[in-house]
Amino acid sequence: MTQGQITDMELSTRAIVRAVEEAMNTAGQTRVDGIRVAVDGIQFKGENLRDSITISSGDKIITAGDRDRVLEQATNSCKLAKEELVLHRIPQIFHIKGQRDIRNPVGMFGETLEAEVRIVVAPSPVIMNIQLALKNAGLHGSRADVFAPWPAPRPC
Repeated sequence: MTQGQITDMELSTRAIVRAVEEAMNTAGQTRVDGIRVAVDGIQFKGENLRDSITISSGDKIITAGDRDRVLEQATNSCKLAKEELVLHRIPQIFHIKGQRDIRNPVGMFGETLEAEVRIVVAPSPVIMNIQLALKNAGLHGSRADVFAPWPAPRPC
């Protein structure tokens, strides 16, 4: 693996098998329910996004669906998120008309909801090759979460 990318599938698969065996032996376990893979490399990018929606319900009470919709809309409006695989989408802060810096707007009154969100993206082939190496190592039935570092933000 070089800069978070698999450069030799066979070597990477063998390394994963060895690492899992060592971890199970150390922990005294006989099976793996899931693993987390942390990768680092220059191909990961971060974006700070901002978007807003109109609250459509009659009572103007913000729902979890509204919160999710504004986060999704912010992500979908970013060109980079369309070209790459979104690994993380982290809400930073919300705003409603007349009130700023809200951590969780669900249950609050508002005509509009604005979100600031941070995404971390990576090229799909990089992540797919990591998933393939995990599958080749016999971890295809396990849950594999791929985590990336927090790259410096770039405007979208």
